[in-house]
Amino acid sequence: MDFYQWLIQEKGLSQATASKYNLVIQNRISEWLPSYERPANSIEFEALKRLILDLNIYKERNRIGNNMYSSALNHYGHYLKQYDVVDSTIFTENKIFTSEAERRIKARLVQNKFRKGLFDYFPRCAISSMSNPSFLIASHIKPWSKSNDQERIDPFNGLLLTPNYDHLFDRGFIGFKHNGEVIVSNHLHQAEREFFNIPDRIAIQLEKAHLPYLEFHRDEVFQA
Repeated sequence: MDFYQWLIQEKGLSQATASKYNLVIQNRISEWLPSYERPANSIEFEALKRLILDLNIYKERNRIGNNMYSSALNHYGHYLKQYDVVDSTIFTENKIFTSEAERRIKARLVQNKFRKGLFDYFPRCAISSMSNPSFLIASHIKPWSKSNDQERIDPFNGLLLTPNYDHLFDRGFIGFKHNGEVIVSNHLHQAEREFFNIPDRIAIQLEKAHLPYLEFHRDEVFQA
């Protein structure tokens, strides 16, 4: 059962109200938060909700809209919780988040803040210029596992990439010079380069703050 049908059948809301709430989740949030990805479970939702609640535009629109947006968020949270409640690692018997769930929420919130920072800086794929958020991955330059807490949310420690380029960059098959020029690993054959559509000549947009992270990637991740 989708969210719209759930609002009508389970919550007894009118079709008009259900449509408004569904529109908030489907479209309105992405207008305020270009990095928005519709959450698929309670963990993702709770982390996203905490980010949304800090947005000034959300606070303003919610006040003007007589709390319509907060109501939509609360309903969507209950909708997801209804399907997640069987997971004992997420909820207690009283449907309260467990300590393990809080740990996962905080980790997801960090990822959301990192992704938002990348969209605020340059909201498209650094290589292809693809701008559809659904096809963009927030890729760390210095890997998450090697980064400290500050580096994990630093937008200059990341690039938005489409899945094909994220795969190559994450595994060290491509990297970037300090001038932004793409470099390709010798381990990637010409046929594979053509398959992944790696441009022969391209220089991505960079700031000085990117450079230490790119140097780490070239030294520790890139397969020369």
